[in-house]
Amino acid sequence: MLDSEFNDTKDINFNNGATPSPTGYKFFTRLFSIWGGSANSIGTSNATVANGVLTISGGQISTVAPGANASGYVGTTFQGGAYFEARMSWSANTPSSRPWWPSFYSVPTEYFVGTSWPGQASSYKHFVENDFFEAWGGNQYGATIHDWYGNLGCTTTALDYCDISNDGSDSANPSDPAKDGVARYQNKVTMPTGAGTFHVIGALWVSAKQSANHVGYVEYFVDGQPTGVWKAWKTPPSGVSPPPTLPYIFSGLDDDHSTIFIGGPSNWPVQVDWIHVWQLNNAESNPVATPEAGFTGP
Repeated sequence: MLDSEFNDTKDINFNNGATPSPTGYKFFTRLFSIWGGSANSIGTSNATVANGVLTISGGQISTVAPGANASGYVGTTFQGGAYFEARMSWSANTPSSRPWWPSFYSVPTEYFVGTSWPGQASSYKHFVENDFFEAWGGNQYGATIHDWYGNLGCTTTALDYCDISNDGSDSANPSDPAKDGVARYQNKVTMPTGAGTFHVIGALWVSAKQSANHVGYVEYFVDGQPTGVWKAWKTPPSGVSPPPTLPYIFSGLDDDHSTIFIGGPSNWPVQVDWIHVWQLNNAESNPVATPEAGFTGP
């Protein structure tokens, strides 16, 4: 379990220019490079606390940071299923120009520290991104799961791998695994009230390796209520390689260690009251050892 109330910034490691020791910290501001970009970090001016609320503007915080140990990272990851929840607020006014949007999501640590497509070059990737929340403006947001594979530049933008997601571009069919008898391709969440006030954003991840019927799924919640957005999968036989096919699309989530990210751009910041993560007793939460002395990161 991870529990951070953000009554101050003591849970956040801002030590970006020296060894980022994980002792006593739950979040880090030094991030791995992602989507082909450079490693980056934010300072204390980008993550501030007032009246028990953390405001993140112009960057993100994460549960891991680069490390010079055998694992390649320090911090906490999650495997085997979990429930992720954050009480957060963001502006209902969408900036006309923005580099990205307020987000709360997970990416596997395996994507950062080495090849996630065994037997291929390190540039080849296969990993599942679980977007619990991406602000769309007004009273809508996206809850999207992506099964990424291949090399950067697979699609029309140089920053994308090949992608299968629940964004409605693919249609459910009889070979799709089902949760409660229904297969679902949808990622739009409409909230009963709009942005600009606090909402509790939740995501349940049930691992197929932990479930009795060997069907895993993600399901998304807002203010304690199910949104009607979910996606299910089955555990594949060993040796299955990308591109993923039904019914195994998204099953890679069960194989990797999820890292949490949350943040917003400078012109569309996010306010966070708290973040909680719960796991089953037999699921794995993986705190990693202190990195080697003198490590300054890539």
